[in-house]
Amino acid sequence: GVRNSSYEIQLTPQGSGSPYMYGGPITGTPVNRTITCLPSSTFFTYQIREQCGVNKYSDWVKGFSTYTSPRCTAPDGQAGTIVNTQNANLSWNSLYTNETSKPYQISYGVGITSAEQGTLTPVTTITPGQVSGTTRTHALNVASGVGNVTWFVREVCGLCDTTVWSGPHTLPAATCNVPNVNNMSTSSITTTSAIVSWLSTSYGATAVIELHDQTTGAYSYYNVGTGVGYSRTATLSGLFANTVYNWRVKEYCTTGDSTAYSVPKQFTTPGGGNNTCVAPINQGIFVTSGNVLIVKWESGLYLDGSKSYEIAAGMNITSPAQATIQQSSGYYRTQSPTFPTHFFANGNAPGFTWFVRDVCSPGNYSAWLGPYVMGSSSKTDETGVTAINEAPVNDVEFKLYPNPNNGTALHIKTNMGGSAALTIYNLQGQLVAQQLLNADGITNIDVSALADAVYTCHITNGQHTKAVRLVIQR
Repeated sequence: GVRNSSYEIQLTPQGSGSPYMYGGPITGTPVNRTITCLPSSTFFTYQIREQCGVNKYSDWVKGFSTYTSPRCTAPDGQAGTIVNTQNANLSWNSLYTNETSKPYQISYGVGITSAEQGTLTPVTTITPGQVSGTTRTHALNVASGVGNVTWFVREVCGLCDTTVWSGPHTLPAATCNVPNVNNMSTSSITTTSAIVSWLSTSYGATAVIELHDQTTGAYSYYNVGTGVGYSRTATLSGLFANTVYNWRVKEYCTTGDSTAYSVPKQFTTPGGGNNTCVAPINQGIFVTSGNVLIVKWESGLYLDGSKSYEIAAGMNITSPAQATIQQSSGYYRTQSPTFPTHFFANGNAPGFTWFVRDVCSPGNYSAWLGPYVMGSSSKTDETGVTAINEAPVNDVEFKLYPNPNNGTALHIKTNMGGSAALTIYNLQGQLVAQQLLNADGITNIDVSALADAVYTCHITNGQHTKAVRLVIQR
């Protein structure tokens, strides 16, 4: 009734005379209350009464018996592997398959015999990346070292409802372990060199790399000095073109304490024979506008969706190794009508130099084409082939209006003669529109699909190129 001010609930566990009491104000009708954190797997009887005034109560009204669900099942199958001296991967089996809403908690320490003695991690919500079927994982980082650490795990199945601790499980002693082949990689492969990388198991350990030439059967060895951290790299030089190499690494953690060699990793240097990757030709400028430079070249891989290229660029550099800009992209993108193109936001400056090479397959690179130096009168690649020199375009009329444009119709007027094409790029170098133009006259283009921004419009007929900046502002 409207005069009632509050209520009381009494929950009595079966076989116990110690009831749980709850209460609260009556805020509407019907009245309901959720009670949490009760003992699991327990039968309860309950009754309810209302308070009508000071020391005035209704009679108790008995409800049905109720039962709380069983506590969630503790995990099992604990395992752990040491990644390096401060990091380990822990894993266990959960009752819940692919469940990402059940948090967990880890307790860890050296020499502990119960979870209560250890250091507790925060209660952590599981993420999809930590779940595979019933297996869950946790990356444990211990600044003092993970060797001989004992750990326990429990899961949280609901509000105030955790499993008992599962454990103990003790990680092995910290030793000089063999690097995992899954943490080994090869990059920047040329005809004469390659860079190898791996994840060390000991902070800053010295190492030796064994390189096996599968053509001649010869072995070479490279000593790697003390480093900083766990991520290590080394350059392998003196290689031969079109050759398959296997490399593996052995580490020295302390004097007299060395690992065995890792599982070998393989790579192939580019070169002749069946590993031929033909270099692109004819470097040139596609368009310039302010600081923007869009370059072009010719490639036999153009528009092959499985192939790609690499660009190396910088100011006043003389080789790709000196580049401050290293970028790559696939040939699948629709670019110019004839040439692949690449965008530099600040490349239109004297001394800006760029090289390009094709990537026929992973690790199979062509020779570099270049250098192309902005402001230089002679552009040749390293094979001595003269690159494209841009024809003057001062006599070409290219107008577009209205500019700025309100995002409706754009009118293009040109006198280039013959067939010509308009391409529009955004300032990230992405092609956003293209259209063939009337040879001598006015072409109307719908630009309503373009967002408000600054764009570079360029027109080409294969011999001449000219650019104009377009602003769309509604």
